[in-house]
Amino acid sequence: MTRHLERRGFTAHRPGRLPYPAQVALFQGAWSVFGVLGSDLAGLLHAPGGVAVTAAAPDSFGDDFFHALVTDRHGTLADLRGPAEGEAPHPHRLSFRLGSVDTYRSHRMVAARVTTLR
Repeated sequence: MTRHLERRGFTAHRPGRLPYPAQVALFQGAWSVFGVLGSDLAGLLHAPGGVAVTAAAPDSFGDDFFHALVTDRHGTLADLRGPAEGEAPHPHRLSFRLGSVDTYRSHRMVAARVTTLR
């Protein structure tokens, strides 16, 4: 997934490993974001209006916080879910897979957003 997105102009980051000021700057300059739902997307608080977000997560992850956050910024959110692999006390932390059809659709959505937002 990372290589595919990098070929389309995205840059991979691990926001949680950056100092807070660097996280703020990263999201302030982001017009399109792809990430796994969770704390690494908390920086969307600093994203500009109209940000386009594609988020992926295990289908058992019931979070809807980021939808409200993106909506508040008049942005768009594509929410991709895949079946979790294995079992755990916290199923939202499990590895998951996106089917090739979902992945293909998500890349087309991201490509459309890149074209629209530039």
